Amino acid sequence: MEPEPTFTAFEGDKLIVTANLEATVRKTKARLDAGAYETVLVFEDQTGNQVGFDFRGTIEDGYRAIGFAPALCATGERGQSADGSRPPEARRAFARGVTLATSLGLA
Repeated sequence: MEPEPTFTAFEGDKLIVTANLEATVRKTKARLDAGAYETVLVFEDQTGNQVGFDFRGTIEDGYRAIGFAPALCATGERGQSADGSRPPEARRAFARGVTLATSLGLA
């Protein structure tokens, strides 16, 4: 089974979160909405590459921009299977969407 990609977000030199993409986006968006005072950067842990997201609007708007629908991508609640993980095909599709959106400058 392929491991789910993880991401790390920082506000300046302060760690916001290290988690899967959905949790990283949600926590980072919450920090921004609460009034982040420093630049926020998000990195993909496996590659070290910086990942750009458009945090304007709602989280769901951002997910749609990169082609990800967490509530629709798997059989379980919020895109998770019964054991709490996403099925491999959902993880791969999502990772490809993030990579494509990032490389095209859409995220």
